[in-house]
Amino acid sequence: MKSRDEGAGGERLRQAANQGLRLAMLGRGLALTLAALWPLIFSTQAILVSILMLLSALAGLGYRRIVGSEYDHAIYRYLIFTTDILMVGAIFVLLPLSLSEDVPQHFTFRAYGIHYFLPILGAAALSLSPRLILWCGGAIVATWAAAYYWITAPLEQPLQWSDLGAPYSYSDLLLNPDFVNTGGRVEESLAILILTALMAFAVHRARRVVILWIRSETGRQRITGLFGRFAPPEVVARLAESGATLEPAKREATVLFTDIAGFTTLSESRTPDVVLALLNAYFERIGAIAAQRGGVIVNFHGDGLLIAFNAPADVPDHAAAALDTANAILSAIDTESFNGERISVRIGIHTGEVIAGLAGSRERQTYTVYGDTVNVAARLEELNKKHGTRLMVSAEAAKAAGDTSGLQDLGEVAVRGHAAGVRVFGGA
Repeated sequence: MKSRDEGAGGERLRQAANQGLRLAMLGRGLALTLAALWPLIFSTQAILVSILMLLSALAGLGYRRIVGSEYDHAIYRYLIFTTDILMVGAIFVLLPLSLSEDVPQHFTFRAYGIHYFLPILGAAALSLSPRLILWCGGAIVATWAAAYYWITAPLEQPLQWSDLGAPYSYSDLLLNPDFVNTGGRVEESLAILILTALMAFAVHRARRVVILWIRSETGRQRITGLFGRFAPPEVVARLAESGATLEPAKREATVLFTDIAGFTTLSESRTPDVVLALLNAYFERIGAIAAQRGGVIVNFHGDGLLIAFNAPADVPDHAAAALDTANAILSAIDTESFNGERISVRIGIHTGEVIAGLAGSRERQTYTVYGDTVNVAARLEELNKKHGTRLMVSAEAAKAAGDTSGLQDLGEVAVRGHAAGVRVFGGA
């Protein structure tokens, strides 16, 4: 059955539980077969008990074949374990302690004990079901009490440890056929109940640990799938380890938008393989620069890149990190070539509130950031053409970065799609 807290790890946990249950049924079948053969070695009078054990073993092995299938149902495992418990109880009640001498049946409680039920409790634990463990523990105690009552009820004057003293000495009481020791049975039952509770709690805790681990691993794989090809391994590892959430949320971030100047003209004069090699070299270099400062490439727009700082992973000084990234990119552009080509870029930076999270269809999703902050950053990148600059930073981003050195105050500019003007700083 699917529990409410299994979530993403439910299927894998159910598979493990089914494997454990199959193992329990196999071990149970072998144990019952050996137990069935054992009395036959000494006496054929126990043949009925042996036949019942063999039939029970076959039933368990048959159930093992359908565990986890469409024909499986939780009631089957409860019936099998309950049958085992009742069978052990019946052996205590019906199987004579000796076939050669007339020994009171309640002497079986002296010769044997409740520990014969423990393998059943252990097998139940293999199912990874706290409920099944609790059921078995309760059924064992109830069966033990019923067997004890059934056997001792006919006694006219059963003796207890409380009867120790005149006229009964210790040895007299212990050897007296009417001595039944009800207190011992109570202690055994309490021990089983405590053990059952501990086992159920241990299995419950183990399930929770496995669930949390699977969720963590699933989240790690999800992050790797989303960013593994767009960010260096160290960034992906940091995102996975930081516990950064990918769920939709509003948060303050700094967005850097960059585009290659004259790329259309350049691509028309180069073969496709040359253009793609250029882009790959450029993206890899820019991605590495951004990653060193906590930025993550969120989206590709042709030859343009949308790089987010403080989404999804926290970057305390995200505006300063974005401005430092822009300067490093411009420095790299001035001194390096990409697949043998020299290029020029334009960069726009804006700080503000974004909506970040997963977007897409059920079959395909990607992490993205959107909102007015993203639109302004993209428009500022475009305005570099008009002002003859390569870097344009909004006043909000400049203020958050706390450093406008090397930037010129261009005043307020009109930004397409933005009602109010935006004060900007530009740099060459």
